[in-house]
Amino acid sequence: MLHNYCYLKNRILFLFLCLILVSYTADIFAESQKIPRDVYGILLKAKAEIELLRRQSGIRTSWPKISSNSKHYPRHSLQKCFELLEKINRLRNIKQMGIITTPRYPSRKITPDEVYVVAIRLLEELRIVTGNANLENKSFAVDPKIVIEYETNYILLSEISRALDPVLGIEGFTSDDVYAQTKRVIENARFLRSSQNLAEIKKEPDLNMTILRHPNHVLKEVYNVLEKISQIERNLKIDPCEVPKLQYRRIESNEVYDAMHNVLTELQRIKLCLGFEFHTSYPEPEGGKAPNDVIYNLKLAQNLLPLFDGKTPLLRKDPNNLKKTSTDIFTVASRIAQKLKLDIKARGFYIKHTKEQCQGEHELKHIYRKTIECLQKVNKLRVKAGLSETAIDEYPLHEINSCDTFELVLRLENDLDIIHKVQYGKVYAAKAELSDSFDEKASAEAYLRMCQNSDILGLLTGF
Repeated sequence: MLHNYCYLKNRILFLFLCLILVSYTADIFAESQKIPRDVYGILLKAKAEIELLRRQSGIRTSWPKISSNSKHYPRHSLQKCFELLEKINRLRNIKQMGIITTPRYPSRKITPDEVYVVAIRLLEELRIVTGNANLENKSFAVDPKIVIEYETNYILLSEISRALDPVLGIEGFTSDDVYAQTKRVIENARFLRSSQNLAEIKKEPDLNMTILRHPNHVLKEVYNVLEKISQIERNLKIDPCEVPKLQYRRIESNEVYDAMHNVLTELQRIKLCLGFEFHTSYPEPEGGKAPNDVIYNLKLAQNLLPLFDGKTPLLRKDPNNLKKTSTDIFTVASRIAQKLKLDIKARGFYIKHTKEQCQGEHELKHIYRKTIECLQKVNKLRVKAGLSETAIDEYPLHEINSCDTFELVLRLENDLDIIHKVQYGKVYAAKAELSDSFDEKASAEAYLRMCQNSDILGLLTGF
């Protein structure tokens, strides 16, 4: 009897300890999984920075209030963050601070975690522009009674974006910038068409170019593009995007530019559904473009976009193949290494690498940390080149994956390209090494390349 009692007592104690362990693990996991409320807290801080920018620029108009007439998800909030980073780039150009890199839209389903990370980057970039980068970050308490949803964050981001427009003033987004965005839409439409082995459409859009049109007409055409995209999404059996209703008031070019981002977001979603990856660069704006030119391109994009209506066989791949691997990371890391070697050769420097310092560390988290170290050194190079610093990503709370690491290493390459363009008037071309290794070995090779890149950056910066 005593034996049974002791056994039962130990069994209960064991189960109790297991319950505590599970609860503790769940708390840690919950901390790493961001929710809309977490993003909202960061956006309130970003709003305060925009309000400061408006005061610094002598803007006395009231804060814009925006209501949403369509449903939005994390992917829309992420694209709105990217849009704001582009506006910060425009502002940095005005202030002669030097441009920053803007992330490319990821080829995967977007979660609140990713929106949170980019929102922090957005906040820190704003703090650099306002001069608050070295000051303590003021916290904002969010009333727990207020329900914060995806839509709440999107509306606040839209208000922040609209509030920033007067700061940009006449140097804000114009028809030239919107036209550049339409070229990206056309590139995506052509890619989707070629992915289905469909012939190019030669027919020119039917548009009377002699009639004078305004941003209101352009926004209406943007919504027409969204309407066709919504039909494509229904044909592909994915939730269709909602098309906003055109508001009867004067529309500014900045608003049209914002709406174009929704078009690009949905096109990215269609490519993801089909299992294809295709990224377009940010084309340089051409001068002298009018609303008519923008509408012409939007009509051309509508003609080019295939409907995926089943009249021809649907060609697609497994979207899981879009996930980045250690081999992809190695490819970018080796490209960076070649560009840096060209840089030190131009300066007459020489460096000898050793493998010993990198042995034993080759997991993704090690590559990620080493890339952050490289970005910190690149910031010193930016200052030497006469550019202001850029915000550096913090180490995330969630477990590092290959996509996180790939995007950070890609950002490092883009940051270096900006510096080289300023210093030498060109971007170094580099042919990446190809790794035949996979997983653990490729990860070790990528880490070795990042160690070498850090060594060269240390030589260039003196750190």
